[in-house]
Amino acid sequence: MTVTLVKAVQTSSACPSQWDAWDANGQYYYLRYRHAHGTVHRYSGPEWSKDDMHEELRVLEATARATSYKVDEEVSRAAWDAYWKRYNELYLVASFSHGHPLDGYLELPEFCRLAGIELADTVDFTCYGRHLSREFQKALDEAKAERAAQGKSE
Repeated sequence: MTVTLVKAVQTSSACPSQWDAWDANGQYYYLRYRHAHGTVHRYSGPEWSKDDMHEELRVLEATARATSYKVDEEVSRAAWDAYWKRYNELYLVASFSHGHPLDGYLELPEFCRLAGIELADTVDFTCYGRHLSREFQKALDEAKAERAAQGKSE
């Protein structure tokens, strides 16, 4: 399966470098590069949470958490290994290792090349600075609306 991204929003510039991204069908992907390791995961959307988690993963996670408090480290490790193996089977699209273990910065085109995914020629890209500006403005607008709803004016 070839993934071609048509939209990407850089949500962190380094340590990790990460992006929210979408293909032409609206499928959401989470791209992350940290400690010289890159991953591409497919989720339901950028607000993905454990509420969206596959039921099988909930059981595996609960088992792993329960064994974490036991003395038997080997059992705990095996439980977490089972969780992460199934997690990656369900959500991992691509992964790669590149650079020094302390690396946490890549540009999006290089990330995509290393991950084996493509950027559309006309990709809609939002850099980190613009993303922060939009998030800040959204927070201000929400605060103003909340104050207005409480009957306070500026």
